[in-house]
Amino acid sequence: AAPVSTGNDAAVLVAAAPDGTRVWALLSDGTVVTSTDAISWEAAGKVSQAGALAATPEGAYIVTPEEVYAFPTP
Repeated sequence: AAPVSTGNDAAVLVAAAPDGTRVWALLSDGTVVTSTDAISWEAAGKVSQAGALAATPEGAYIVTPEEVYAFPTP
């Protein structure tokens, strides 16, 4: 995926893989981004709502009242 500028868009939810290898963030517009250095970000997808964000080295999971979305590591 192409690099993404997070600009002034604040992250609503942030999670890091337990081993610290990857960070995931949900931006206020619903865009899910990921990074290995928290400086350069890649778009990983988009959701319309979220209640929680969890991360592993293999990917991230966003939980809503209706379902769980899985985003594999790019």
